[in-house]
Amino acid sequence: MMIFLSFTFLPTVFSQEINNDLELSKNDKDFHNADLRKSDLKYEDFSGADLSGADLSGADLFGADLSGADLTNAKLFGTILKSADMSNSILINADLSGANLYETNLENANLDGATLRHAYAYKTNLLNANLNNVDISQTNFCGGDLKNQHFFGADLSGADLSHSNLFQANLTNAVLIGTDLRQAYLFNADLSSNNLSGALLSEANLFGADLSNTILIGADLRNATLTGANLDNADLSNALLHGVDLTNASTLGTDFTNVDYDTELPINDSPKFNIEIDLLGDDLSGNDFSGSNLSGKNLIGKDFSGSDLSNADLSNADLSNAILIGTNLDGANLYNATLLNSDLFRADFSNSNLQYTDLRSAKIFAANFTNADMSNVDISDTNLYRVNIYLANLTNADLSNSDLTKSFLKDSIFTNAALQNSDLSHAELTYANLQNANLTNANLYKSDLHYSDLSGADLSGANLMMTYTKFLIRENVILSENTKIDNCFGTNFIDDAICYFYRQITSDSPPFYGAYQKLPTGHQFDNIEK
Repeated sequence: MMIFLSFTFLPTVFSQEINNDLELSKNDKDFHNADLRKSDLKYEDFSGADLSGADLSGADLFGADLSGADLTNAKLFGTILKSADMSNSILINADLSGANLYETNLENANLDGATLRHAYAYKTNLLNANLNNVDISQTNFCGGDLKNQHFFGADLSGADLSHSNLFQANLTNAVLIGTDLRQAYLFNADLSSNNLSGALLSEANLFGADLSNTILIGADLRNATLTGANLDNADLSNALLHGVDLTNASTLGTDFTNVDYDTELPINDSPKFNIEIDLLGDDLSGNDFSGSNLSGKNLIGKDFSGSDLSNADLSNADLSNAILIGTNLDGANLYNATLLNSDLFRADFSNSNLQYTDLRSAKIFAANFTNADMSNVDISDTNLYRVNIYLANLTNADLSNSDLTKSFLKDSIFTNAALQNSDLSHAELTYANLQNANLTNANLYKSDLHYSDLSGADLSGANLMMTYTKFLIRENVILSENTKIDNCFGTNFIDDAICYFYRQITSDSPPFYGAYQKLPTGHQFDNIEK
């Protein structure tokens, strides 16, 4: 028979703080290899600081002074660097994937070998920055000022450089497969010996550009200006060339096999053209995109607040840092989409397809995922406090290290899901299928497990104190010596009696069978404070 040994609530492990040693080091600004994940560092002065090897993932550095700082090998995954001063900083081999670089000053910064995949770089100042060997694939640089820049060995595949100023830019040996260069200003730019297969160059200004020995198979060059350009030995097979100006262009040895001179660029009243125009701005709030085909689109940092995206095809789309507050995504297809660090407050994902979607570090408070297919989704290290994931399929999903406190997970499927180190305290898990789930070191304090199935689940090191376990299926459950259990996890009459008695004198139990259960709609937490 088990007895109560302790009813002390274990503190959650999700809040990040700067420890005392780091606070003391502010005077000498030595933060080498420091753990500053998810820290609030707005407007802090890190000028000239040693932040090499530091982990600043998810930190908020809005308006911070990082001028002259050494960030070599630093981790800035999903970090907010909006309006930060990073001039003259050293970012060699730093990881800025998914970072918010809106209006960030990176003048004279050394980004050699840095990774900026899926970063939001609108209005970023990169004057005289070293961008050699940088990975900016799938990054939004739309309208950026990149004149005279050197991109030697850089990976720009799938990046959005439309409307950018690339005057005399050196793009030799850069990877430009599938890059969006529509209406880009590439006057005298060096694109020689590059692979631009499938690149979008419609209406681009390539006056005097060097495209010799460049592969442009299937590229869209409609209405582009190639006056005086060097196309010697370039491969333009299957390219779209309607309306191209080749006046005085050199085409010695150029391959024009199967070139399409007839297909015009869609006119203004074309539905396809209109959707492209609509997506050029950042503020797309309040619009009707229902049923739209946005598959594979670069939507980094776009604001879809209050918009209707119901039944839209967003498969493989990049919505990193996007704002989707109150957005209707009912029935949308988000297969393999990226929503890294996006704001999903009160967004409605009911009946949507979120298979293999990346939701890490997204702000998901009050979002509704009722009946969504979230199998193989990645929501690790994310705050899911009071989220509504009712009747959803999360088979093989990764929710490790996430905060699911007081979340509504009734009737959902978590078969083989990764929930290690997650906080499920006070969570509603009635009728949930947790077969073979990894719940090692998870916090299930006072969670409601009525009628749920934990068959084969690994609960090593988990906290199961004060759980609600009536009709719980627990066959082949794995428990370890450090698994925390009490009478409430027991199965005999005496355990039930002791547990019942304690609950009668505990003011905050039971946690459910009230406001949470009655309204599985995404709004059940209105006017309820954490």
